Amino acid sequence: MVVTNAFGCRDSITKHNFIFVGIDTGISVTINEEFYINSFFLYPNPTTDHINLLLSLSEREDVTVRVLSLQGQEISSRTIESVNPGTTEIRMDLRTKSFNKGMYIIDMKYKNKHYYKKFVINSQHYNQPY
Repeated sequence: MVVTNAFGCRDSITKHNFIFVGIDTGISVTINEEFYINSFFLYPNPTTDHINLLLSLSEREDVTVRVLSLQGQEISSRTIESVNPGTTEIRMDLRTKSFNKGMYIIDMKYKNKHYYKKFVINSQHYNQPY
């Protein structure tokens, strides 16, 4: 499925159908991948002067949020210590000269795993009050 918003930003998701065939080899192999984050949303997107991260976390832990350019250059970074489990909202101010109009990536690190989301700044607001 491909979705395009009014600003021309596109995102897609592909779901594959799988057929699982069981073969008894006598050897037990398991993959134990733990997921610590229940949900991760960004809003408003597109934005003009701030972005909110809405997280649902499983355990108390530090959260590091980095804003990256599409080339991977770090524009901004912030660490929030000992974030409680459950739903947490983090607001990031984008009203600096480091942020120009365009697309960026949020890199959210929690329990040594990285989670990524894209967002768009559709106009520039330099050091203006809310």
